[in-house]
Amino acid sequence: MKKGNIELKRHEIIYNERGVVPGYSVGSDLACDFTNGIQSGKNMRSSDKNTSGWFGFSEREMTEQDRYELLALQLRNSTAPGKFYKNEQLFKNHHSKFNFGIVVDQNRAKTGLSDDSSTRRSNRNKSGMSLLHELIKDSETQKWANKKYLEIQKSKMKGAKKWYRMQVLRRKRF
Repeated sequence: MKKGNIELKRHEIIYNERGVVPGYSVGSDLACDFTNGIQSGKNMRSSDKNTSGWFGFSEREMTEQDRYELLALQLRNSTAPGKFYKNEQLFKNHHSKFNFGIVVDQNRAKTGLSDDSSTRRSNRNKSGMSLLHELIKDSETQKWANKKYLEIQKSKMKGAKKWYRMQVLRRKRF
C-alpha cells in the first residue's frame, strides 16, 4: 500500500446517525488517494507558484497613489528609527495582487477609506485618507524629519564662508 492511500474495502460502515446498519462493505474499486493535494518540500520548490486564487485579490494596475503608499511602507524604518519593522527588502518585488485594508471597529462599522465610515468622519483631523497622509500628519514623524533636516543643514553650512573665501583668493587675476 502506498503512503497516503486508504483502501476502503477493509472498512465497513457499522454505525449511522440513526443506528446500526447491517454489514455493508465498500468495494476495492473505490480506493482513493488521500493526500489532499499536499506537496512534499521538493515538489513545492520545483513547482511554479500560481497566485490566481490568492485570497481572492484580483490583479490591479499600479497607480501613482499605490506606488507612494508602497514606498511609504518601504521607508517607514527611516521615519521611526526606534521602532522595529520587518526588512524593507520584502517590498522590492512588487506584486500585481495587493490590497489596502479597511479597519472594522467593535460595533462593526467600517472605518478607514470608505465614505460611510464613522471614524473617518470623527478622526478626519487626526488621521488622513491613507498611510502616507497619516505619516505626514504624525507629529513624531514631523519632529524627527525637522531634527534630521537641521543636522544636515548644520553639516553643510559648517565652514561654508571660509571655503568660498578660499575659492575667491585662488582665482587668477588679470
